[in-house]
Amino acid sequence: MKKNNKRIITTLGAATVGGAIAAASIAQGCTNTDNLFDTTPQLIMVEINQLAGYNEPAAGQPGPGGLAGEILSALAAELMTQNPGVNFDIANLVFDPITLEDVRTEGQATYTVNNLSIVGTGRDMEELPTLYNFTGSTNLTFVRTTSALNVSSVEGFTSTAIDAAAIILSATNELNGYERGVTPLSSTAGSIVTSMVTFLTDILQGDDSIVPTALGFNNITSNAVERINAESFRSTFTLTSGTALNLDASGQTYNLTGTAVVIINIGNPAPQAESVSGLMGTPT
Repeated sequence: MKKNNKRIITTLGAATVGGAIAAASIAQGCTNTDNLFDTTPQLIMVEINQLAGYNEPAAGQPGPGGLAGEILSALAAELMTQNPGVNFDIANLVFDPITLEDVRTEGQATYTVNNLSIVGTGRDMEELPTLYNFTGSTNLTFVRTTSALNVSSVEGFTSTAIDAAAIILSATNELNGYERGVTPLSSTAGSIVTSMVTFLTDILQGDDSIVPTALGFNNITSNAVERINAESFRSTFTLTSGTALNLDASGQTYNLTGTAVVIINIGNPAPQAESVSGLMGTPT
């Protein structure tokens, strides 16, 4: 695994210590710096845990600020160092929240969190739709002054480029000849089927409460994937024939037709369907 141990504090800027804990620490630190030392590990724990389960906010919504925002920028900077020329943007992070015992005090001004196992997904903002999976047993170092707490270094990540367009196109083609309970599906293709069930359940909800709870498909074809923006991709395919079966006592079946439009978002570890539209179901 590639290791980088570099100073990135100058490129990230200072993260002003925020919140009630930090504010009290700074005020007390004017006369007794030991109080500041005692509460800094707790602040680091709280800020890191803000990013556990992180998903990039929707367009126009603010991202994490303060030290959590600087940690996120530090992770992206490490990944950009590994991938020269890539304008790296982190889409999501998955890791277990840390405890206070995970924050080590190195002297009076340096703190470390070691072996933080993180997996996530990111993308190149300039060469869309190139996606990256990354993982690593990550080491974080923090440096404190009397008025600010900064990320000093990040190491331990590796990243792998994936072709999102190819993954999505392959997933839609998996549905061609799909039979429920018989055909194995990838994570992305399975999410498309789940979204189809949700969509048809909604549009058939008023039909005497007889709605499909599982679907079986045959002879589905798909065309090329079209990217629509930095966060989402659209896959369109024509459903030439198919059936939906209500697994309740009624056993009602439906013939399915239509041109399905699938909105697919970046997911971890693979793109996932967010919504489906354009299908119709007719009782047999």
